[in-house]
Amino acid sequence: MPLLVSHAATDERIPQDLVHRFGLESYVGVPVTIGDTVVGSMCGLDVVQRAFTPDDVAKLRVIAKQASSRLTELASEQRPSFELLGKAATPALSDIRNALVVLVTAPGFISTAVTELESLAALKEADLSDEARLRALGALPDVLSTLKDLRDAAQELGTAAKRVHKGVQGMESLLALRPDTNLTSCLISAGRLAVHHTKLLGGVEWAHLPPMLQVLAPSAIVVAILTAALSELSLGKHPFGAGPIQMSTTEGSGIFCIRFDVAGGSELTASTAVANVRALLDDAFGLVVSADKTSVNLQFALA
Repeated sequence: MPLLVSHAATDERIPQDLVHRFGLESYVGVPVTIGDTVVGSMCGLDVVQRAFTPDDVAKLRVIAKQASSRLTELASEQRPSFELLGKAATPALSDIRNALVVLVTAPGFISTAVTELESLAALKEADLSDEARLRALGALPDVLSTLKDLRDAAQELGTAAKRVHKGVQGMESLLALRPDTNLTSCLISAGRLAVHHTKLLGGVEWAHLPPMLQVLAPSAIVVAILTAALSELSLGKHPFGAGPIQMSTTEGSGIFCIRFDVAGGSELTASTAVANVRALLDDAFGLVVSADKTSVNLQFALA
């Protein structure tokens, strides 16, 4: 159904700041959709009161239908990219969320601890009674325990802050569309993003890369694929004691290959990672991903 407004100043459905800023009086809008989801409207505005005709609405519907069709088409083309980026971001967001629990709860604990420690300040009062002084001195064992708890809390806060910082750095690299793609930087970002999963296997044994190695694929795609590979290997069905993930490299004519493998073998851990990225692969990227039960193999065309 269209939204028809002939006197916007008295209609609460229209944001009144727009009414006052632009002198808006009349409005007609029909929905613009992506699939079955309404994402906006195609609208007509006027600064005088008026009634929009059925012909006005019909013309807007034609334009809105064209816009909806094109947006749905674009969304269909981009969905694999969004799904892969979302998959790559998931472990980092989980790690950030866990770290934030510490950052959120610590202030309340610290405030309580400070209140307990303030009882010592009473000892400096000259007119403190002997009974009150003995009571304060009797609390010293609890105060020492509180100091230890505060020291532990400070350490936990520092660790949590570092986890959030690394997670945000990884997210920035994932979402940044840099014109150059340095493979070493992408690996660092993928390690930060996937740490929530890779730590289950004892982390990753990284191989050394030439510091200035440039590849053709866009940086966001490279980071997302590397992260997906590491995460899928980490979350697979592993025998007891498997891990850590081992990285190895080979280089050929214009091609650089990275292999991630779980020490001790694993069962069907890599196939999902490959399935999630194949829809993104394009000849222009110069990127090939393959897998077996124990490893993911990535081939990058060098820039």
